[in-house]
Amino acid sequence: MKFTILHPTARVHPSFQFPWWKSFQSAHITCDRRQDVEYLLVVHHTRVADFWKQAGRLASDWGSLKIITNYGRDCVADAGNAGRLQATGEIILGSMDDLFFPPQWDTRIIGALERDGDPARPAAIHLLTGSQRDNEIFNPPCWTRALDKLIGPWCPEYQSMFLDNEYTGLFRKYGTVVETAIGFEHRHPAFQTAEMDAVYALENSREAYERGREVFERRRALGFPRVWLPGWDAAPATAPAAPSPEQRTIAMCCPGESHRADWEKAFWHVVAGLLADGYLVRFMFGYSTNVYHVRAGMARDAIYEAGTLGRPDFLLWIDDDNTPTIETVRALIQTLDVHREFSGAAGWCWIRTQDDETGKVAWLPSAGNFKPGTLHLLDTTLAELYADNAAPKEIEWSGFPCLLMRYEAMEQLGPRAFAPVASPDNELLGITGEDIAFFVRAKEHGLRFCVVPQAKVEHWKTQPIEPDYRLSDNASPAAHARLEKIEEDRARRNGDRLAPALAEASAM
Repeated sequence: MKFTILHPTARVHPSFQFPWWKSFQSAHITCDRRQDVEYLLVVHHTRVADFWKQAGRLASDWGSLKIITNYGRDCVADAGNAGRLQATGEIILGSMDDLFFPPQWDTRIIGALERDGDPARPAAIHLLTGSQRDNEIFNPPCWTRALDKLIGPWCPEYQSMFLDNEYTGLFRKYGTVVETAIGFEHRHPAFQTAEMDAVYALENSREAYERGREVFERRRALGFPRVWLPGWDAAPATAPAAPSPEQRTIAMCCPGESHRADWEKAFWHVVAGLLADGYLVRFMFGYSTNVYHVRAGMARDAIYEAGTLGRPDFLLWIDDDNTPTIETVRALIQTLDVHREFSGAAGWCWIRTQDDETGKVAWLPSAGNFKPGTLHLLDTTLAELYADNAAPKEIEWSGFPCLLMRYEAMEQLGPRAFAPVASPDNELLGITGEDIAFFVRAKEHGLRFCVVPQAKVEHWKTQPIEPDYRLSDNASPAAHARLEKIEEDRARRNGDRLAPALAEASAM
């Protein structure tokens, strides 16, 4: 059987007493089957250069040493998930900078698994370090790939400690625990005089402890729901069956006059996925040259049908120039299931346009906050979005390319939530767009929303459903260019019937 050793959040502080390669060397020297062991170092992207300098000489006689870049937070949950996605071994074993391996550790672990049955079954191997926390299976963690598929990714909201508590429980719940007397040496830095580095200080700060406790208690109250992350199956066939709740309903609200083939294919793929997941699906289609009217009309339809067909659980808004995937929608549902404090979750929108010289795809800032005291929009950048990797980011406004909201939020605000709000802050005739108007009123009612980093939404930017804008005198050149593009698209689509309106607008 093959082993994968995961070494997350490796430290490179020059004066740290336990540099990562000491643990690596101990694993290398004490195993019987080096050819059957891969060692995955997961590091923050800012540290890659340092690790490659150190790893070159060590990898020469152990070809399976790999360095994996972990973009985002530099904590055990995120780094561990990044490594697990690339693990290929039948047995996964966690390592740390201050963990040292005993002789013949690989032979002894395989022997313990074979002693108690099929070594490929869902199982966790209880290893010891002689610490007060040896009742936890996560100290150090060792489990089979079959169990890894059952428990899914580690909750990325953890920083340390309470991750151990939760997954010790999950290991016991979904796998067979193989008790052993195999002892690893854990030379914990807390008992040393060595200087802590920033990573260790962060993981063991009071703030991290309090956050971990809050995350643990909230997730425990929800029954430790499965986390969804890119690269993992959202609901693999081997996942443990959860108690089946009452069948839930999603009302899909899709404004737009015509839908290109790319949109149709993506839309029905989402519908098929939701039906396969057990949801009831309702459809709200509509079109008007006034986008305020079409959004309000679909909101009225959803509320009306709630009186005859029953209240839906969610409203899912998908514009006619956006193509989310079923994985995106599942990520939004998962977020609202876990984070009850949010009334809605938005996808992160991106535009398929490439720079002719670099070939890079541009990102569209599709969510953010209001500038304090105004209705000026402050965009959320990619750096901000991924600063707390995989955790939803609270926002005050979003576009509607792909937005999942609880029905209660729409019912509370009503269809007129989309009516424009007069504000001198907005350069388009002093009024807001329908999406911003909705979030202005949502904020006034104390509703909270978030954007989900993994829920990326492709934006075709080809069939705009903008209102009929006219610019005020203080409009910027960018606004003029945007208006010109809107009117060009509208004229190309609608022909000469808009000519009198365009002539009137140009004469003003």
